[in-house]
Amino acid sequence: MIKVGAISVLKDDKGPGGQMDTETFLDLACETGMDIVDISMDKGFTGTTPAGLARIKRKCVKYGLPVGLVSGSGGLVGTDEERRARTDKAKNAVAVARFLGAPKITVQGGGYRTESYWKPQVDAFKEICDYAAEQGIIIAIHGHGPPTTPTAEQMLNLYKDVDRENTTLVVDTHKWEGYKEGPLQEHYYGWFEALAPLATSVRAKIYKIDSGREEWCDYPRILSVLRKNSFNGALSIYYMGSGRNQANEREGMAKGVKYLKTLVS
Repeated sequence: MIKVGAISVLKDDKGPGGQMDTETFLDLACETGMDIVDISMDKGFTGTTPAGLARIKRKCVKYGLPVGLVSGSGGLVGTDEERRARTDKAKNAVAVARFLGAPKITVQGGGYRTESYWKPQVDAFKEICDYAAEQGIIIAIHGHGPPTTPTAEQMLNLYKDVDRENTTLVVDTHKWEGYKEGPLQEHYYGWFEALAPLATSVRAKIYKIDSGREEWCDYPRILSVLRKNSFNGALSIYYMGSGRNQANEREGMAKGVKYLKTLVS
């Protein structure tokens, strides 16, 4: 059964850095009937201490919310020092995932710029995968910059070049090379279809949901592709509706969850 959940990222003026904190997000996840939740370590994260992580785990158990994945690290590019810091951050996410009982972490992989970017990125992915394999954790490559947002071909090449058994893909519904404000461009559906056989999670963007139906991403069409590939993972919402809807962030998230759950039922 396809699950519906969200990553713990939502704007909240009362939260740290203008983001809803992790534990408040878990309350919202329960209130809106999510099946699963992804934990972001970048925004609103309250698990920076053992006590904080324990509180997150207790809430997940209380609400019966499995953690699908932990969002681990940004693009593995930059200077040697920057890449090392991002690699170490991903390894730390492996430890967080183990503690929370999540089977995988995401590590963002960007598009191709030059060989000087590509090979070090691939080598860093291999190092993280080998480390994670010893801990029983899967690395989910999420197509995202830096250095650039990718094409489907670049994501397939990255997956092939990393060449580790403990890899999978998180496929984004809207963050592609050449992204433009507005409805998803037609050729992106072809890219999504090319990646769907490797996907175990979908980063389901919600942009325009006031009507109760997402207007920019054609989710009935996306779900048709996923079902053809026997997808049994999670549609994990990343709410992008701030300033695009009359509904506030909480209301918009609730509408997004309700809409996607209607489609998968």
